[in-house]
Amino acid sequence: MSTNPCGAEKWESVKSSNIDAVGVRGDWLIVKFGRNGAVYRYEGFACLFNDLVASESVGKLFRQEVLTHTGGERLFREEWPDDV
Repeated sequence: MSTNPCGAEKWESVKSSNIDAVGVRGDWLIVKFGRNGAVYRYEGFACLFNDLVASESVGKLFRQEVLTHTGGERLFREEWPDDV
C-alpha cells in the first residue's frame, strides 16, 4: 500500500497507469501520482473519492472531473501539513 500522506482519513491504492493512490481529508481530495510520486491536493473534490476508487479508468475520471476545474496544489513530503 502507498504511504498515506497528510494523515488522510481514507486512503486507497488504485489501478491506474498514472495515479498510484487517492485519499480524502476533510473536503480535500489527495492524489499520489505513480510516475514521480508527487502528491497533490484538490479542494472541494473529496466527494469523488469513491467514484475514483471504483472507476475502470481512474485517470480519465480524474481528468474529466478534477483537472478540467483546477490544477491543485503540490505537497512535498517535508511540507505535508498537519491540517489540510
